[in-house]
Amino acid sequence: MISKKYVLFITILLVLLITSSCSEDKKFVKKGKESLKNSKQEQALVYFDKALEINPKNKEALINKGKILLLKLDTIGEALICFDKVLKIDTENIEAWNGKGSYFYMQQKNKEALECFDVVLNKDPNNLDSLIGKSLVFESQGNYEEAIKCYDKILEINPDYLAAWYNKGNALYAINKYEEAIKCYDKALEFNPKYVEAWYQKGCVLNFTGTYEEAIKCYDKALEIDPNNVAAWNGKGNAWKQNGDYLFSHEKYEEAINCFNKALEIDPNNAITWDFKGRALSLLKKYEEAINCFDKSLEIDPNNAAAWVIKGLNLSDQEKYEEAINCYDKALEIDPNNAGALEFKMDSILHRHW
Repeated sequence: MISKKYVLFITILLVLLITSSCSEDKKFVKKGKESLKNSKQEQALVYFDKALEINPKNKEALINKGKILLLKLDTIGEALICFDKVLKIDTENIEAWNGKGSYFYMQQKNKEALECFDVVLNKDPNNLDSLIGKSLVFESQGNYEEAIKCYDKILEINPDYLAAWYNKGNALYAINKYEEAIKCYDKALEFNPKYVEAWYQKGCVLNFTGTYEEAIKCYDKALEIDPNNVAAWNGKGNAWKQNGDYLFSHEKYEEAINCFNKALEIDPNNAITWDFKGRALSLLKKYEEAINCFDKSLEIDPNNAAAWVIKGLNLSDQEKYEEAINCYDKALEIDPNNAGALEFKMDSILHRHW
């Protein structure tokens, strides 16, 4: 007959083993989080997996593992499994709902993503992660008004949220509210005067609204901070070019070309920069050089219908009508409704027979 003392001993031993296991899985979670702080994601994943071997229901390990798996396209499906496991254990877990919402957003399943973020916001209307998630979904849908509402709510909760000011500026720019957009970029730059993207975007708004000199100053600020920023060189080049269009100034086209050359030193395979440089050379009537630029651009991106059209115009200007027609045909293969290509093709056909 088993004595009571023996039963008590076995019970105590089991409790000690369980407590020890729980303690061990928490140790691995702690190590995993430390690895994440040091940007060692693969090592962190190993620790979270070890924690889950000991305790498959460790919510913290599952959530952190899911967040890491979200970052890779080939493991994104496994991330959803992690978040769903947490929600089976704890149906109201906010981090798991946000993780699941992020998964659906990355999979372009916007309806499902919004549903997940709304589950959180129904419990916690001030949850920043869910508000940010919703704003990203709305922007991806082109629903900028709703995105702006999210940013306003975020800034009501945290007026110092730099990214919210910047993203709100981008959303306002997208709906042609240029002055308001500039105010948002200025606010972001108050918090961080070295925010390259904010200087660049502010330059783009000013360039678009014809304030070319001010735009160039913004691009220069961005380039002071990051001299290898190709987008800023391209933006500055376009501002010089458009200023040249406005003033009929060859000198400003040369300034534009200098900027595009600088961008191409940094990234010689940038199709957009070759295209921009070709356009500036066209305006200087340097047709052969322009065509070489469009050839470079189209070698990298053969589906740029606009580049085919402008190359065709440069050929037409040299009375090379057959070659020009071939370019317009290429543009129409890509974009059958391209009105410019149709019009210029007809002009070239007429000129060819004169």
